Amino acid sequence: MGIDFWCTECDFDSKMCFSTKRQLLDALRQYLKEHESSHIVELKYINWFYRDIEEDTENVVSITDDEKYQARTLLKEKNLDGLFYLISVGEEGFLSYTDAIQFRTTFNIVKKHIQGRFLDSDIICHIGSTKHTLQYFG
Repeated sequence: MGIDFWCTECDFDSKMCFSTKRQLLDALRQYLKEHESSHIVELKYINWFYRDIEEDTENVVSITDDEKYQARTLLKEKNLDGLFYLISVGEEGFLSYTDAIQFRTTFNIVKKHIQGRFLDSDIICHIGSTKHTLQYFG
């Protein structure tokens, strides 16, 4: 099970594991916790994504729209929003070369916090090396 990706310009196809989204979110969360003094608003926003996990002692159940907007703005300014290109993959859409570059920028910042091997790197590598766009359907 996962999300199917295929290239709009060649025969490349791949599947993203659903666990990848959580792996990326966990890595970003760990990075923000390590640098909490300069990422308070962003960490609150990321902890909000864990709101449905009752045993999570750091989850945030309530956050205002203004706080969400401020956190997204700060993540973008600090080049920490790129992981959301895969975290936010929905039912269908596209990943472009620009998306892949932004993903790689953020990934390089947080990669020491990735638990285990990042299994879906072939998706980003294909886009980055060929400058092709991938379409996906979940």
